[in-house]
Amino acid sequence: MNRNLTSAEIETLFAFVKRKGVTYYDLQVELVDHLASEIEQQWLQYPSLPLEQALEKVYAHFGIFGFTEVVEKTQAALARRGRKLWWNYFKLFWKLPRIVFTLALIGFIWACCVRFGISNVILANLILSCGWIIYKIYHLFKHQPKISLTPRVLYGGNPISFIQSPIMLQYFYYFSEEITLPEPVIVIAFGLAWISSWASHETDLHFLKEQQRLYPQAFA
Repeated sequence: MNRNLTSAEIETLFAFVKRKGVTYYDLQVELVDHLASEIEQQWLQYPSLPLEQALEKVYAHFGIFGFTEVVEKTQAALARRGRKLWWNYFKLFWKLPRIVFTLALIGFIWACCVRFGISNVILANLILSCGWIIYKIYHLFKHQPKISLTPRVLYGGNPISFIQSPIMLQYFYYFSEEITLPEPVIVIAFGLAWISSWASHETDLHFLKEQQRLYPQAFA
């Protein structure tokens, strides 16, 4: 009869993974699943082998750095996936029907520049940007998992986000008389920044729904 891990032994594996520095629950689940599979494979050949010895043998296969390399590779893979998702959402704004919104947004910003002046538009954009940041912080805390999960969207995932930096916009505003960039360039930059920010938001929502589906206990 094949020997299988008990619930208590599974909990022992979780405790082992935590002691080795893996803090994210989703990574713990994947590693425990891998360890359990390898241990049960060993028990097919050596049914009387103690769990501790079987675990040490399996862990030795991870090398001198243990789980560190696995964690780093997983985070790098998630970062690449996040950037790819962001790019896919961003490209949607240049296809029907969203391209209509893109052109309307840029046209609206341009009309505001003509009517109110570039300095006032930059100030308004700064205020809206700060409001957007406050909303994102609220959204982050509202949907924060109760159990730590691997961050799905890492810093740098949005290649245009720097345009929307309040510091950059504040610089534009206070030194607007020194701006040498043509107004159409600034208008397009603002339009791209808002589209970029919305694509990032959609990427966040995609990963959030995925986490809630895969790890509902983390949000219970």
